[in-house]
This record gives sequence, C-alpha cells and structure tokens, in this order.
Amino acid sequence: MVSTKAYSELLATLYAAPLDEAQWQIFLTQLCEITGSRIGFFLRNDSTLGNRTLASGGMPVPPQVEQSFKAAHTYSDPFRQALLRNPRIGVVEGEDIVPHDEFVETEIYRDLAAAGGMEYTTCLVLSVSSRTLEIISLWRGPERVMLEQEHKELLGLLMPHLKNALRIRHALGLSEDRARNAEAMLNASETASILLDGDGRIIHMNEAAQRIAIASDGFCVRVDRIVPTDPSRRGEFRALVTACTAADLGHPGSAFALDRPSQKHPLQVLVTPVRLTEKYRASVRVLILATDPESTVHFPDAVLRRTYGLTPAETEIANALMTGFSLEEIAQLRKVSVATVRSQMKGLMGKTDTQRQGDLIRLLSTLPRTAPSKAPINM
Repeated sequence: MVSTKAYSELLATLYAAPLDEAQWQIFLTQLCEITGSRIGFFLRNDSTLGNRTLASGGMPVPPQVEQSFKAAHTYSDPFRQALLRNPRIGVVEGEDIVPHDEFVETEIYRDLAAAGGMEYTTCLVLSVSSRTLEIISLWRGPERVMLEQEHKELLGLLMPHLKNALRIRHALGLSEDRARNAEAMLNASETASILLDGDGRIIHMNEAAQRIAIASDGFCVRVDRIVPTDPSRRGEFRALVTACTAADLGHPGSAFALDRPSQKHPLQVLVTPVRLTEKYRASVRVLILATDPESTVHFPDAVLRRTYGLTPAETEIANALMTGFSLEEIAQLRKVSVATVRSQMKGLMGKTDTQRQGDLIRLLSTLPRTAPSKAPINM
C-alpha cells in the first residue's frame, strides 16, 4: 500500500513541475520508485514538431537514446499510431494498446527498448487529438508483465492531478509566448519603452530604453525603478508615476523633457497610465516612452522605394532630409549641383504628392520603421 506521505510528496512535486521543468524528472523518478518501474518517460508528440521527451526519470537514459528515437522512430512509434487509431484517456496497459507479440517485432523494440531492459509498459494517456499526444509511460523488465493493482489505483488517483498540472503548464506556456511576443514588438521599436506595475516598479524595458539606462543619459535604473539622472526632476517624475498608477482617478499623464549629462538635447518623455478594462489580466499600469531628438532617422532603402517608387537618388535625398541636412549640404555630400538636387526633389515630391519640403518631411516621419539590428543587451 502506498503511504500517505509518499503520495503527498508526489503531489507536491507534480504541482511544482509547471513552474520548474526540472521537477518533472523528480516526479517521474519518485513514481518509478513507488511503482518499481525501471524508467518513466513524459512524452509529447506533435504531428508537426514530432516527438519530444519532456522528461525522463528512474534509470538514467543516455542522450543518444532520445536522439535515436527522434531520428528514426518519431512517426513509427507503435503506441502513438495505435492511440491515434483508437483514442483513450486514462491508465492503460501497454498490452491493451499494442499486443506484446506485435511490439517485440517492431524496430523501436529491437533498437531501443530491448537494450534498456524495457519489456512491458503502463501508460498514463493524458491527452489525445489528431495533432497531439501527451503520455507518461512507465517501463518494467521482462519479469513483470502487469503492474500491481495497488499501483494502478495510485496512477488512477494521480490522473486528475496530472491533467490539472498540464493545464497549468499550457496556460503558463501561452503566457510566456505572449510575453515574448510583446517584448519582441517593443524591441523592434526605436522608441525607448518602459512598462511599470502599480507600485511603479519596472516590468519590462525594451532595448532602446536599456541603452539609455546603461549610459545614465537622461534616466537610469535604481534597484527596480526608473530614476531621472537630474536630481532636480526626481520628485516631479515620482509624483507623476504615482498619479498614473491610479488611472481610475482620470489622470491624463504628462510629457516633459529630461536633461542629459551628455549635453545632448533633452530626452522627450511621455508618462501615461495604461487603462485596462480587465486589470486582473495584466500587471502593467504605466507606460513610459522616451525619444532622442538627436537620434538619426533612417529608413531602409527598400521601404522608401516600395512605398513610393523612389529612385536610388531620391531615396538618398529622403533619408538626408530626415537626418536634418539642407539641400546645399545634400549636394555637397553627393558631389552634385544644388540644381540637380532640386530637380530630384521635384520628382520626390511628385511621387509623394507633397507641395513643400516641410510637408514631405512630415509625411516621411509617419512611415513605420523598426530599430536596426543590434546585439542583445545585458543589464
């Protein structure tokens, strides 16, 4: 009879596993010890991605075994094929899925199972669909054809808890994917972006914001908060962030300039509340956006050419205008006459349907652009 203590320890490890992948191995090892199994596998099979061993426990598995399994048996696993033909959920003896005399004739038995002394298995089939199969298999040697009844009862008791743990794992996986996607979107922007929680603590900074913070050129990070490098602005900044965290009071946010030790033009900073209709679903409460008026605005040539059908010369002029050069300076840089630049400007305005240089610059400034590729930043 399985002791209450052993069962409690199993559950504690199981519910820790969605938060810490290493706990799956511990859980499987504990399960193998209790049931007297040689080895346990937690497998997820995806029709697109193939088999993935999420964890194994009990007897150590050489890395080459999993590599061989994935390389040669991803789609020929007889248990997978049988379960897809006849889906079932719960505790199932391997014999009921694939008869033993058929299993010992398969390549997977000859190549992998026999060498590891894996003869008979009991499966905890957690989910089966046309695309995915999630299963825990406990393997025994040739001396134990069937799993003892008390151990089957234990596995039956574990099934609802395993399903709950998988639901938690899937939910956390979706949350992590959304977070990674959101971070990728922020990092694609040249605008420094910072997300704060309800206490004003940093949740995320994109790469542009990290570069400013590392240089302490306008603002820096103190512990887990954004702090202006100019001491005289810290009180005002702190009060604004505090007001924005209480967005229910209708605070509109505010914009101001932060002086920089580098003596460059001040950063243009916007601090605004993030108004959420379902606050319990996100911890973000404040968004900070900072732009550097001295940063060079440059569009990839392909963007300008495809958007407006510009020639290479017109593309160079457009980028030079956005950088702040005059027509005379552009002519000197390109080693052509001012008249040539004016003629090309005329063509550029015609293609963009603008009448004046200021209109052209305003139009170009609205084009979507991404940050240039840079090496990852370590804060």
